[in-house]
Amino acid sequence: QSPLVTWMRELIGRADSDVTLDMLADGTLFARVLSDVSEFFASSLSSIHREVCGSVFRRKQNLELLLDSMLKFCQEELKLIVLMELPIIDAICHAPDSEEGCISLERMMMLILTCAVKSERAGEYVA
Repeated sequence: QSPLVTWMRELIGRADSDVTLDMLADGTLFARVLSDVSEFFASSLSSIHREVCGSVFRRKQNLELLLDSMLKFCQEELKLIVLMELPIIDAICHAPDSEEGCISLERMMMLILTCAVKSERAGEYVA
């Protein structure tokens, strides 16, 4: 399992249980972590779907909202320009367990890590 997935499990308090790719693909766990990172996300992610129930449409809406919010946070709050290849939202929505889906999920987690370690609360996210 990826070190980023392990980090996410610890952040959301599920260190002893499995965090599945489907759970990550829904976007709700990412939203929960980001809401703890900064107040910026509390308002920008207020319309996130909490109950996705496997809906590709809701997944896509959640992930697009997350990605847009993270990019805005990096640019407006952290004064960073993101130069990495962005995650492919459709790959995560339709096939999170595919190679492309896994790579895209990792990219989402890298963006979350960037937001967390560059935020005012960085000490809480990096040991």
